[in-house]
Amino acid sequence: MISLYSPFTDTIRFWTLYEADKTLKSADHNILLACSKLTGQTNFSRKLESSSSQLAVLDSLLDLDYHPLRAATLGLSEKMVAGNMRTVFSVPQSRAYMYSGYPSEPILAEAALKVINALDQSRSYPTKDSMASMLSQLRTTVSGGAINMGQRGETVGKMILLRSYMMAVEEEAETGTPLYSTGCSLLTFLKCLFDAEHHEEVETCRPDNIYDGKQLKEEFKVAWVRFTHFARSWDYVGVTTSMAQWAAFVIGMAIIGWPHSNEGVDIHVPVKLHKEGGIGEGSTQIKSNTFLLLEVPAMKLVPSMKDSPTLPWSLRKTHIGLVHTSRL
Repeated sequence: MISLYSPFTDTIRFWTLYEADKTLKSADHNILLACSKLTGQTNFSRKLESSSSQLAVLDSLLDLDYHPLRAATLGLSEKMVAGNMRTVFSVPQSRAYMYSGYPSEPILAEAALKVINALDQSRSYPTKDSMASMLSQLRTTVSGGAINMGQRGETVGKMILLRSYMMAVEEEAETGTPLYSTGCSLLTFLKCLFDAEHHEEVETCRPDNIYDGKQLKEEFKVAWVRFTHFARSWDYVGVTTSMAQWAAFVIGMAIIGWPHSNEGVDIHVPVKLHKEGGIGEGSTQIKSNTFLLLEVPAMKLVPSMKDSPTLPWSLRKTHIGLVHTSRL
């Protein structure tokens, strides 16, 4: 097996440009460059025509699951490596196929969110949510044979979480296009995640294991959420450590636990308990982080959903009942 990937590769390819000119303008230029290289086009605010461009944006954010040995996967992976910033991890001696993907790269994830925001603003797709539209379109193209459809429920769950996070960051942003890697208040995130009729119930809930514990809105009033993309973990024990919680927050990465997670925990969203606290590697600072643990339950389709021609990708938020209906 020939290994072609180093964990430092992703940092180097953008960091060297920033080191040459350490200004805000240089940082913005880096993100715009990443947007263009990820989509393979300079005007990324218009509809992404190729399936490889759409899949590159979605995969860098959602960490989609593929059928590794299908012909559709092999051909699509080669195309995305050549033109959409996909990274080759290793190649066997036979060179018959390669292992590739999008590693947890903060700059590339920020760029992907910028592309999604631009597509939403331009109304390039039939629905207000460009992510949902692209997923629906990919199901009917060659990439549909590459994506593992058995994970569609989990994919929709990740999309809802990421959309709620984007809404929260945009709500708290002062002016202009927000920087999604800034993060947002945990309370604002929960407000955007749950429908209005459940806000009070969520914010005033108390812990089950502490007598006369504080309400959630009091205990976590200065807590901060930060995740711009998802990454998969194959070691559930390692995910539960304080170091993993700290690392996930610093990188801005929500961790996917399946298929090796404990029952009832599918996604780990990084939370810093005190926004103004440091993020260094000291033991006190590391222990000030935690995870918001989430489950993606198996959903039964109601009759109206079974008749939808765009299923399984366009699962509506209204059918789940707890989250905002403004986006889908």
